[in-house]
Amino acid sequence: MSYEIVPGKGLGDLFFSQEDLNELVAEIQAEGRQVAIHAAGDRAVEQAQNAIAAALNGAPNEYRH
Repeated sequence: MSYEIVPGKGLGDLFFSQEDLNELVAEIQAEGRQVAIHAAGDRAVEQAQNAIAAALNGAPNEYRH
């Protein structure tokens, strides 16, 4: 669960929508390349994990994403 450090000040800024990040990670995965994502904060980490999980689509992870 994400939380605000300072109540009412938001949860930070994401640079990609979940859909855009999913597409980007899926493209990289399809090319057989590894993904490296810098994510700071609960919301960004969750977004990165969701994108990697979507790209793997239940397949084993042969890379160190």
